[in-house]
Amino acid sequence: MPYTLEEVQQFVIDSANESQTLEFKQRLPLKDHDARAEFAKDVSAMANAEGGSILYGIAEAKGCASALHPITDEAFDHARRRLQQTLSSAVEPAALPVTFHEIRCDNGGYVLEVQVERSAGGPHRVIEDGRSHFYVRTPTQVTSMRYDELREAFNASERAADRFRRWRQQLDDMVYSDATRWTLCPGPKAVLLVAPMEAFQRRRLLDMRQVHAAFRTYCFGDTSRLRPTFNLDGVSIRYPLDKETDHRHIQVFRNGAIQSCWMIGSYLNDKNILPSQVIVNDIRDAIRLHLRRLLDNGFTGPAIVALSLVRVENSEMAVSRHTTRATDRDYLDLPEFVVDDIPAAVENVDIVAHSLLDMLWQCFGEPNCSYYDPDTGEFFKELRQ
Repeated sequence: MPYTLEEVQQFVIDSANESQTLEFKQRLPLKDHDARAEFAKDVSAMANAEGGSILYGIAEAKGCASALHPITDEAFDHARRRLQQTLSSAVEPAALPVTFHEIRCDNGGYVLEVQVERSAGGPHRVIEDGRSHFYVRTPTQVTSMRYDELREAFNASERAADRFRRWRQQLDDMVYSDATRWTLCPGPKAVLLVAPMEAFQRRRLLDMRQVHAAFRTYCFGDTSRLRPTFNLDGVSIRYPLDKETDHRHIQVFRNGAIQSCWMIGSYLNDKNILPSQVIVNDIRDAIRLHLRRLLDNGFTGPAIVALSLVRVENSEMAVSRHTTRATDRDYLDLPEFVVDDIPAAVENVDIVAHSLLDMLWQCFGEPNCSYYDPDTGEFFKELRQ
């Protein structure tokens, strides 16, 4: 949560100490090269460590808050845009978990809080004069990352991806073997798993009571008969078909991940048919909705989106207007798609969707999804020739 004016004033009264997660600065960074580089250094160092806040508008003496100096020489919106542009141009990866807050002061002016989350997409480097610098904030200062710290930071991201893959495999295996706590009708199923990378790097749990209260916001399609229940994993949301079976199920996990599983096949003339248009629409809707929920739940870094189809052997799908094809295996475990920045992905969901759908079409012998136009970046409502 952002700091309040009362908390900021108390910092000065108490002569609060700076720490690994808190820094005071009297003035906003200037617009010259050195000041821009210093700002990028301070923010990336926090993101590479434990996160924290930089408060502009509080003077510091010997590492302690000494006086309130509200900012009056630059409007907040202008300052925010300028500092965001600095980070975008000077830091890689550019998707930093940073938010800017205006703390209005009683006699005019404001304190600007740059709130930095610990990054799940790092380590982040500062590009300065054509050279790369990796920084980390310690309890007393900002330093260049040592070789062992840098290696550990890179390894942490890879370990998180490995943990995701193992977890995904377990969940898919449960669906394939009908070993879940819920029962879907027999036949082909789609499984979509959307998870913030942060969920596999540090322990952060959602409040499942809030998820349960807002359960309809996690669901796509017909939401008239939903049944949410608490369970060990978090909140389970059923789409009942009858008393015994469901045609769709959504699991919201305590770590923020969301899994959707739904029926995708129907029998026609003794053949199991996969309705390609319905599948495309459902996958796009599910990706859009689940990424939006990650953002609403406070996740802003990278995320992983994974799609699987199970029980689809010999199922036929229309891949063009005149061509229907079957896949050669019962379990399609598509490679996951890594989203670098959740807010950006929410604004460009079809970049994620068409990449996964192209891979799905390739499983059925076609080079790309027949509903997507790469020239316009839009999806067709009907199959192309």
